[in-house]
Amino acid sequence: MARTLQFRATRDDFRFLQERLNYLPRSQLLRPVGKFGAKKRDRYANIEINYLLERMEGYRGLAILATNMKSALDPAFLRRLRFIANFPFPGVTERRRIWQRVFPPETPKEPLDNDRLARFNLTGGSIHNIALNAAFLAADAGTAVTINQVLDATRSELRKLERSINEAEFRPLQAVGASA
Repeated sequence: MARTLQFRATRDDFRFLQERLNYLPRSQLLRPVGKFGAKKRDRYANIEINYLLERMEGYRGLAILATNMKSALDPAFLRRLRFIANFPFPGVTERRRIWQRVFPPETPKEPLDNDRLARFNLTGGSIHNIALNAAFLAADAGTAVTINQVLDATRSELRKLERSINEAEFRPLQAVGASA
């Protein structure tokens, strides 16, 4: 039964992509691609993948396929792609810049410690999710966005990503010379 459910999800997703390829304008973003280019598939999925790849090869527009699991893609699938653009995981410097720009200028916020926030190993998409969640927390509280709201949103995002949480990174910083 589990195999049937897995096949049905793949078949439904495949039909969605097939319909998109029938009516695509000159360019289209299709994501996620992971399960269509996966190395391990059953016989029926292979038939559908081969049909999809034939349709892609015959398509004259620009199709952009996106995945965050390139390592899971079948080499035969990758060979059929003309260009592959790799977007590396942002480093501390890039994350600091993302944090500096993630909130629109009109967002009421207290000064945030962007250096501290940049130490969390997150993608730009996760940083965006954190900022949005922090803004909702601030709106609910009727306050400007605070570092504590951003840290609460960060903790929530890390849980969502099933990543370990080091509570020491979330402790409030004390001013130098302050008594404990």
